[in-house]
Amino acid sequence: MRKVFTKTRVALVALAIMSTALVMPAAHAEGGPKIISGWMPYWMTSPAKPAGITNAVANADVLKDVSPFWFSAVSGGAAGVTVKFNPNFGGAEANSAWSVAQLRAAGLAILPSIADGSGKAKMATILADPARRTVHISDIVNLVTSRGYDGIDLDYEQFAFADGRASWTATQPNWTAFVNELAAALHAQGKLLSVTIPSPCDTANKCGGTNGYWVYNLPGIAAAADRIRVMTYDFHYNSPGAIAPIGWVTTSMQYAATQAPANKLVVGIPAYGRSWTKKTGNSFQLSGVCPSSGSSGSAKTAYNSLTAMASATA
Repeated sequence: MRKVFTKTRVALVALAIMSTALVMPAAHAEGGPKIISGWMPYWMTSPAKPAGITNAVANADVLKDVSPFWFSAVSGGAAGVTVKFNPNFGGAEANSAWSVAQLRAAGLAILPSIADGSGKAKMATILADPARRTVHISDIVNLVTSRGYDGIDLDYEQFAFADGRASWTATQPNWTAFVNELAAALHAQGKLLSVTIPSPCDTANKCGGTNGYWVYNLPGIAAAADRIRVMTYDFHYNSPGAIAPIGWVTTSMQYAATQAPANKLVVGIPAYGRSWTKKTGNSFQLSGVCPSSGSSGSAKTAYNSLTAMASATA
């Protein structure tokens, strides 16, 4: 979920239905059922700050499952990366247990998201080594089974937004093998695998070949993954403009449906807004992004309050 998640970046400027973004499947078979799911940031999943959970529960009649952004793949462990609670998620054990109880009582399936927090090129290096890749897969499967989750959602964005396109030729086959191997291991335990990827089309609506974020190899993971969530948002990020222009979203999903079964595809719908303030020349200050640990208090306040956002960007 585009540096909204990994850095859990889905800029939640206003409380949407339940989180930073909703995810909805693109055309299933004609007349087939639709699945509505939702991501939620960790800071909205505790008794003290329950908005993500309470909104999910309130909409349990329309939601199929939810993906709290609780976990990160960070450096360490036998594989070189290990899956842990996001280090910024205070009281993670108690708060996640409380959240799970509420969601289970509402009949919602739980597929937590794992963000790649290992750093530039780290995950690509791990996946290139079959032995370490296997250890990482076991780490994920153990997480899912030991905590009784219904599956997991992968949000590995370093390939797209940190590693650089020059690395993609080498990374793609290793990523493809990883997804297929992880899916097999999860399915053997009766668990689901959701994979979140950027759009396969670029901002000029060119799709396929070396256009878009081809490193994620949509046709290569389509048979293995149970759901493929396409991040059809953040079309504009560093400069003002539409977050999810309908033409680009439509093109992206129509193309995706030629590469993967339509009933596995999920349309990422942004339930957030952004505000750009011009500084000098073509330079803009973007408000409404997930604040980092180094952000000012005013930036954090603006992110969580529409009133503060309006004041900060006036």
